[in-house]
Amino acid sequence: MGDVGQFGADEVNFKPAAVTVGQNYGWPAREGNHLYAGPEGQGFSYRDPIVEVLHTNAVMSITGGNVYRGRAQIA
Repeated sequence: MGDVGQFGADEVNFKPAAVTVGQNYGWPAREGNHLYAGPEGQGFSYRDPIVEVLHTNAVMSITGGNVYRGRAQIA
């Protein structure tokens, strides 16, 4: 899943099909792999993004993507 960040980073997150409950990707405490606003909540377990794209010298965002609903296992 592409996630457009607030200021410093965009991220791509992954939720395996076998995981039936929601995942905590960190918003609003984290943006990508970095602290965004306030302290990270104690007792929360955040799922790190599989890709982080920092906003360096370009105006860009991660948008779009594909959804696979076939029967093959994707690791």
